[in-house]
Amino acid sequence: MRLSICTGSHKHSLVGWKNIEAKTFQEIESAIKNYSYAAFGEMKNGYKKAENIISMSNVAMFDVDNDPDTDHLRMSDAVQMLNKCITFVIVTSRSHQKQKDGKPAVDRFRIIVPLNNSLSVNKESYRIEMSMLAEKLGLLNYVDPKALSDVARFYYKSPTDAEFISNNTKKAFNVDEIISAAKNEIVELERLKQKARDEIINRIIPGVIGEFNTSEFHKIIDIDSMNQIPLNEIYETYTSNRLIQEGSYLMGKGITEGTSGKRRSFTILDDGDGWIWHDFKSGESGNVLTFMRHAVGLNAFQAAQELEKKFNINILIDNPLYYSASLQKALDTAINDKTLIAGMKNITGANFIKIEKNGIRIADKEFSFDELEFNKGQMIDRLRSNREEQELSNNLIRN
Repeated sequence: MRLSICTGSHKHSLVGWKNIEAKTFQEIESAIKNYSYAAFGEMKNGYKKAENIISMSNVAMFDVDNDPDTDHLRMSDAVQMLNKCITFVIVTSRSHQKQKDGKPAVDRFRIIVPLNNSLSVNKESYRIEMSMLAEKLGLLNYVDPKALSDVARFYYKSPTDAEFISNNTKKAFNVDEIISAAKNEIVELERLKQKARDEIINRIIPGVIGEFNTSEFHKIIDIDSMNQIPLNEIYETYTSNRLIQEGSYLMGKGITEGTSGKRRSFTILDDGDGWIWHDFKSGESGNVLTFMRHAVGLNAFQAAQELEKKFNINILIDNPLYYSASLQKALDTAINDKTLIAGMKNITGANFIKIEKNGIRIADKEFSFDELEFNKGQMIDRLRSNREEQELSNNLIRN
């Protein structure tokens, strides 16, 4: 199998790369214990960066660090899991069973699998192919997810006394179906991404918030303000999962029913008017409001209250319909300004209400008659009519 090694002296292995062919496991062991190594193949300009890589070698490399916040895979379990079906190499890294950046001593190792064909050099295609391959091998929950999308990923050489384990089935792993499936998924991803954009131009989903934006509630939800809150921050806050930049998209694990939670099928986009999301696995799309319903289990009003506290912004705004309905109800029995104010205080619970020339002041809020969809002349006529009815009723009682 082929792989690239770095013969240069640069600290971060930026230059001096060459692609070699290893014909025996001994040659592979010698290469990865003496040089930094990588799965990419031909590279222009001799400088290691993704844009310079022209092709990949016929190997896949996986990094298992067993960090505290990830599922752990012991090396012995990896050997047992892979031994049954594929040719592979496992080699321990220089931080194997050592404390690393304050993290405990655990198994840390790399897995190298020879392939019958090279994977794609395109970053999006490579990510999908590597994710599919890792899933096929049962490794997806354990390997470093960043390495799955990094065509320029390299690994520092392992110590000369590093543990080296190999299994030879005389066959490279056949990735033809994976490469074909990845091509189809790329086409489907682009179709679904465009569909997601098209479907969510009207970001308020019918029926989701209607029950809250009525005259029954003194507050309503400012959906536009809610959708300006960065959904990437909301996602990481409420799911405890990280989003990873993959090409032009932020990708994370799915949140909707039907997603496995293993592969990153969830993407977040800023469409210029607000944040939207799409889950490629389930085909569902939404905005900040629907994310809070799916991922956190909150209804619209609860979501607005939660996000107001978390991000210290105003999403719930005063509802003119509520105060207009309160005014209408108080006018059913009021005969003058004093009784009208008393009736509105009783309905709204406000301690201070004042009828002004062009509107009504309620506590620290001021609503114009236009906002309340009411005419002051109508209010005066209604009060006069109520007084006349009351006088007529009183006369009838006296007579």
